[in-house]
Amino acid sequence: MSTEPPADAPPPTTGSRLTVTSGNVEGATLRVRVHGGQHDITGKRGQLAHGQIATWTAVEIIATARRGGAATVRYWRIVPGPTANRIAEGPLEVVGAFAVDVQRSGKAANEAWDAR
Repeated sequence: MSTEPPADAPPPTTGSRLTVTSGNVEGATLRVRVHGGQHDITGKRGQLAHGQIATWTAVEIIATARRGGAATVRYWRIVPGPTANRIAEGPLEVVGAFAVDVQRSGKAANEAWDAR
């Protein structure tokens, strides 16, 4: 079975530049997975990686926050969109023009991240 789009299919929409601060801070993590482009790291400070995603068709984000003894896990799949948005957990963030295509939390968040 082929996963290639039909020859007459329009090219995927490419999003505008995203800025990303990923990594780990006390009590929180944020990771990204880029489709149709790459995450360019422009600097690191401690456990934080600052960067940009110049071209992309979709980005998956998973964030974990620990408050008290409980951990909260959240997952988003974002696609190019016309509106400026921000997904953040403390200083960890993804900022740019996008729309949230899929959002999950808890066990479903881990399953969505692991499925791709």
